[in-house]
Amino acid sequence: MRKAGTPRKNLLLACGAIVSGAVVLTLAGNIYEGARGLSGPSPTSVAQTSLESVLGGVGFRDDSDRLPAGLREEIFPLDGFFDVRVSNGGGVIGLLTHEGAETVMARCCAGLSAKGWTQVASGQGTCASFVKAQGVFTWLLISCVEIDGDTSVLVVPA
Repeated sequence: MRKAGTPRKNLLLACGAIVSGAVVLTLAGNIYEGARGLSGPSPTSVAQTSLESVLGGVGFRDDSDRLPAGLREEIFPLDGFFDVRVSNGGGVIGLLTHEGAETVMARCCAGLSAKGWTQVASGQGTCASFVKAQGVFTWLLISCVEIDGDTSVLVVPA
């Protein structure tokens, strides 16, 4: 049988439990909001951006929504993608296509290989890193995920 503590000790333990719970709830809320922010605004609330606009920088106030300089020449061909999103100053690029994830990944791999990239397999069929010895970019992460019949391609260059 457990011996009851002093009222002061019990009060301190109760306060500690309440504060700990509040901290956990705050952290969980921040993680949730951060995850929601990663997914971005809903497609209906954002004006669609054409691939040509992103490539040419038409109508942009700054460079944050443009493909990084030199990337178009160093990666796979961008024809076949019907939408593009660029964020983080070009550090994260999202492309959409109607093709399946495995087909898109094979096309991306072939295009990158033709431009001197070496694939570093991830063990997942639709996700891989690529490296090369020289160029504007020397590392890429490509991840393809099928969503509602389309495929989202995430490109992270460095």
